Amino acid sequence: MSRWIVVALLVVLLLGEWSTSPAMTAERFAEQAKDPISFDFVDTPLEDTLEFFSGIMSNAVIQHPGTAEIEVTHKCEDMPLSKALTDILEPHGLEWAFMREALYVAPPDAIAAAKAAPTIDRDAPGFDGKLKRRVSFHLKDVPLAAITQFLGQLEQIPVHQLGLGLHDYRHKDAKAYGTKVSLRLQDAELGTFIEWVGILSGQSASIRDGKITFGDPDPPKRTKLKRPRVFLVRVNAEGQMEVRKRVVDSEALVERIRERLAKYGDMTVVVRGDPRAHYTHILPARNAFAKAGVKNVRIVHRPMTEQSALPSDLPAGVASGVQQTGGY
Repeated sequence: MSRWIVVALLVVLLLGEWSTSPAMTAERFAEQAKDPISFDFVDTPLEDTLEFFSGIMSNAVIQHPGTAEIEVTHKCEDMPLSKALTDILEPHGLEWAFMREALYVAPPDAIAAAKAAPTIDRDAPGFDGKLKRRVSFHLKDVPLAAITQFLGQLEQIPVHQLGLGLHDYRHKDAKAYGTKVSLRLQDAELGTFIEWVGILSGQSASIRDGKITFGDPDPPKRTKLKRPRVFLVRVNAEGQMEVRKRVVDSEALVERIRERLAKYGDMTVVVRGDPRAHYTHILPARNAFAKAGVKNVRIVHRPMTEQSALPSDLPAGVASGVQQTGGY
């Protein structure tokens, strides 16, 4: 049995339970939010503070994963619950909102993202009403991969699991399935639990091809790499420039390159010299490219010997200088 399966079993045996208590609704929460509350917190971890509120309301309070290090110091007496909670969170740049059968505490942008996250159709075909089951879960640092295996293999929920179809959707980062999720949810639909797992892991949950999928349901299409345009010029043994096996002079070459630049934009010019040609035969081609405005020029030339094919029309001083230095 794989390590993920073991973790998934622990989720079921230790952290999951069925609940029959009345479901929390937005209306019920609005009534509870008016109740007076008193407390005195001194350097209390935010997690413990929210646990206190959860116990009073008998309702799940979900904490954004990026707020684990926050501590609360606050005192109040007979203050409405909603006002007390706001006063605690504001100094830390946090807000609260009731959504998806729970109270969510997070930065404003995270709350907006949670509200915009996809909603799973509880009546979607192929799930046999399982997404409407009411459950309670308390997860603590459980990897997303373990949750997908739990849903698929133990709850018999059609789901794309890590290594079992996930690759079909080309997720940008398969490591996201190692993301750990902490979540306490009381008496909520199984579909709601799945939605919260997607929100807290950063891999939104949706239904695709009849299965629960965590991650972008419509990943961006792979863009076709643009191949760089290459213009090849050969210099033969006689020092003549050739394009597609046809000899061209410098002026014609400059005009042709300018036409290509106007049509295709920037390009790379490769000059390939015949092994029997001397390097000085390459200079006219290079000068033509500079005149045409080419920025990227690559010269490929390896003569047969150090003094191969010296041009016959070189001045005597230049020819002797090349011979004395052993080449170019």
